[in-house]
Amino acid sequence: MIEIEWRRSEQPMQPGGLLAREEHRADCLRALLQLEPARQAALMGVAAASCLVILGEESDLPWIPGVIYLGRAPSSPNLWWPTYLQPMTPPDLLQQAVRRHAGSGDFAIDPEHKTLIPLREALPLDAHTIQDVLKRHAT
Repeated sequence: MIEIEWRRSEQPMQPGGLLAREEHRADCLRALLQLEPARQAALMGVAAASCLVILGEESDLPWIPGVIYLGRAPSSPNLWWPTYLQPMTPPDLLQQAVRRHAGSGDFAIDPEHKTLIPLREALPLDAHTIQDVLKRHAT
């Protein structure tokens, strides 16, 4: 894994996604089920072993206490990380390092758990898909 040092960002990024760790996964799925179908369909999601990652416009993302909202820097459009953090490494160099380590595509970074989540398999959301994931992953 690539070691990345982080600091608090002076200017938080605009959210374009969220990461719900295992302890917030069921709350996230229930909140997604409450969205109207058009708003659900505007979102993409991927279920990883340790978390869910949901991507979409800030206005389509639900507000869920405890989840981590993700953004991306203009110089590294394939990497998503917490909006309130900034890597110590320049974002474009970080993106190059991730590509060398993990290949192409978009990735979410969970700095606390030092996890890189591939987003290649993100799918559009709908109530059926959300309920299926809730049944499989609810705690």
